[in-house]
Amino acid sequence: MFREALLTTGTGTATEHAQIRKIVAVLIGFAVAIRLAHLALVAPTPLMGFHREFVDSDMWVFDQWAQKVIAGDWLGRTPFHPLAAWQLAAAPAEKWVEWNGEAPTFYKAPFYAYLLAVVGALKMTSLTVFALQAFCAGASAWLLFRITRTTLGETAGAYAVALFALYAPDIHFTTVLLRGPWIVLSTLFVTDRLVALHRDPSGLRSWLAGLSIALAILVNEAMVPLVVLAPLSLALSGLSWRRWRLYVGLGMGLAMGLLPVVARNLAVGAPPLQIAVTGSVVMAVFNSSASDPLFFSARPEMFEPVMRSSGASLFEVLVACVRSFPSVSDWLGFYGQKLAGLVAPFENPDNLNFYYVTTVNPWLGWLPAYGVLLPLAAVGALLAWPHRQAVWWCLGPVSLTLMTAMMLTLPLSRYRATWAIQLMPLVGLALAKVVGWASEKRWRPLGVTAVALGACAALQIGVQMLIVFPLGDSGRHMYRPPEFVLAARMEAASGHFERAALELDRLALLHPDVRIKDQARILAADYRRQANAASDSRYGR
Repeated sequence: MFREALLTTGTGTATEHAQIRKIVAVLIGFAVAIRLAHLALVAPTPLMGFHREFVDSDMWVFDQWAQKVIAGDWLGRTPFHPLAAWQLAAAPAEKWVEWNGEAPTFYKAPFYAYLLAVVGALKMTSLTVFALQAFCAGASAWLLFRITRTTLGETAGAYAVALFALYAPDIHFTTVLLRGPWIVLSTLFVTDRLVALHRDPSGLRSWLAGLSIALAILVNEAMVPLVVLAPLSLALSGLSWRRWRLYVGLGMGLAMGLLPVVARNLAVGAPPLQIAVTGSVVMAVFNSSASDPLFFSARPEMFEPVMRSSGASLFEVLVACVRSFPSVSDWLGFYGQKLAGLVAPFENPDNLNFYYVTTVNPWLGWLPAYGVLLPLAAVGALLAWPHRQAVWWCLGPVSLTLMTAMMLTLPLSRYRATWAIQLMPLVGLALAKVVGWASEKRWRPLGVTAVALGACAALQIGVQMLIVFPLGDSGRHMYRPPEFVLAARMEAASGHFERAALELDRLALLHPDVRIKDQARILAADYRRQANAASDSRYGR
């Protein structure tokens, strides 16, 4: 019955199929075009250089790693384990060497750093990377359509692509020097291969599914749980066609995909199966009793005792984190708050603040974001109940893996922006049903849907007000000072003192803290004095 559901969700006439695919082709082109338009708007601003100036960000880490590779260390024979200021405040460098080890293990999954290195070695700039990421979104849109078409129907697939094209957080991360667009592409590729395998099981399809999982791991080390969840989905879905061959195929594809990294690790003296060195630290920073469940907080007392007591192995750190909680109820409450972060519509400032970027490109703030997506996805999940097996066993492994990553890090971070794309098939179904009911003037289901959407939106706002921001300080996070101050410094360094002052004017206007406002105005006035002095000097006054 499960396979039959997959085989019949795309029924319709040939003309209807052709029309929908033409519309989807236009939508895919639009998805690329709107991201390139956003890139054109932000390209003349300091945003294009934030990865070189925003030290202690992952953008800076990837850029520095790529520079190291371009300098000649293509195999990574010398360890690259950068230490941020907050890390050195927590423990001396030699302690971090002890925790990270002295072997030249990759700092994170290697794909993105080497992509940047290749682009840099070809003498191309970050603009090239962002353009590639825009076209990467086009490939993601096509995979999203394929997945939704097979599981929930072609019309739902077209609506899913339409939302993806306009989804503001994904557009934002296209022009950030982070691997988000490639995580979206690689995880959609995994889901697409799992859909194909469930629909028509064969040795070749299982091999391709295993290979896609390996590629996803090379993009993001957090995808390792797919090694267990993908075969588990096969076992639980009831596939009976020579099941052992499917598992063998998955294993062979996975092994082939990871073989280059294993060979590199053996060549340089790193543990052969270790993809990244950061797992234990991430676990300790985000999962001890002193951690903030919703926002990054680099307090030494938060994780240093856990690292010191555990010996730094991932399992030992996990156990130490659990033991740090006074009671089971405290532990459950901590992760309950993290789950609340999956509901709140707030887009967390992460490396480069989404809300700051909307001040640079105002129309980005008018496009749909998570606050629109989640209620529609919830309604879509209810409407997808007749197709629940197809949805769960095909979409479940990647969605659950990304959710696990969020629960072990931050649910309001950029991880949620990639997880949101996995919800879009459900959103596409909800939109297809709503439009269909409206055209047929079926007011009753439309009314019920409207009530459900309103209830979900109210829940989101309630969770955000009562749990995420119980003190009503969302403005402090929405318009935090670092982006404004850094942009002002970069403008001033280029001699654009008036532009620097305008950056601080915006901070003074938007930030709710009176002290921040006053400091911003003082700095803006100082930049204007420098602008006047430069003008007087230029004209000999």
